[in-house]
Amino acid sequence: MDRSHSCSSSRQTQTDDVELHREVLVAFLDHLRGSGLTGDLWNYAGAARHFLFWLAQRSIPLANVDDAVVRRFAHHRCHCRNGYRPQAITNPLYLSAIRRFVRFAEDRGDISIDDDIGPMSPHLAAFADAIANLGYSDNTLQRYRSEAEHFAAWMRLSRRRWCEVDTSAVRQFALHDCHCPIRRKRARLSPPTGATRRKRGAFRLIKFLRENGTLPTDVANPTSGSEEKRLNAYCEWLTRHRGASKETIRRYTLELTRCISELGSDSTTYDVESIRNVVIREEARRSRKSAQMTATALRSYLRFLIAQGECRPELLSAVPTVRRWRLATLPRCASPDVI
Repeated sequence: MDRSHSCSSSRQTQTDDVELHREVLVAFLDHLRGSGLTGDLWNYAGAARHFLFWLAQRSIPLANVDDAVVRRFAHHRCHCRNGYRPQAITNPLYLSAIRRFVRFAEDRGDISIDDDIGPMSPHLAAFADAIANLGYSDNTLQRYRSEAEHFAAWMRLSRRRWCEVDTSAVRQFALHDCHCPIRRKRARLSPPTGATRRKRGAFRLIKFLRENGTLPTDVANPTSGSEEKRLNAYCEWLTRHRGASKETIRRYTLELTRCISELGSDSTTYDVESIRNVVIREEARRSRKSAQMTATALRSYLRFLIAQGECRPELLSAVPTVRRWRLATLPRCASPDVI
């Protein structure tokens, strides 16, 4: 009796999910037609259907979708039926179409997000009007508008609250490996902008939101001016003395922005406990590889501080090793003989 009731409830849930998926997909395509996009409509439709099919196969509710789910989809071993091509998920345009679909579902309310200052469209429109009255050239106005929209999309994608935005968040935005759904221009992904341009646009938008009372003016900035200068000096040290590539510098700096505020502004006061806690805390809330990257970047940063005479040399050994256990996960498949 209980088992039949459970099966009936499960079938009803699946039916409701299918109906919701169909409704959202139709609304999404109507939205694209209304915005003037017709040439690539079938690409968007195919990508959205593939993503919804994958969600249904794994019983993931649409309301729970975020960018982590999209990344899972991008790395899954595609054996989906209905003619979906496994090669498609390696195409950045395909994933950009899915992220645009997710953003539409968020705007529609099918995916719940915490918009602590409400929808961003009115704020972005007011920002565009405000800078238009300052006498900038058309190219400069377009850059400010596009980077403000980019920053707003990144804030939503990373599920950050606007009331907590600070210098550390802006630095992470400036250095992030962009997969934001707004990077489209004439049906192609536009080239990513540089870190300086991203920071300038983000700070301009934050200043505007604070001046009009949307954001509080007393938000704490965990990355102070001295820390900002030290990170810039660290990047230069990596380039001149370690021969690091731009991608390595970007990843190390991005990791350090996550934890530098926890260590404090005075590097001479660093101790074993605080350094170990940074890595242990990251290991508890992120994947093993991400925690390993945190430990690697932290060791590199401590080497820089030691070389500058700003940190005790013995603290380099305080960074713990993130363990990699053999046979800790289930195998992806098992042969008939093993079974």
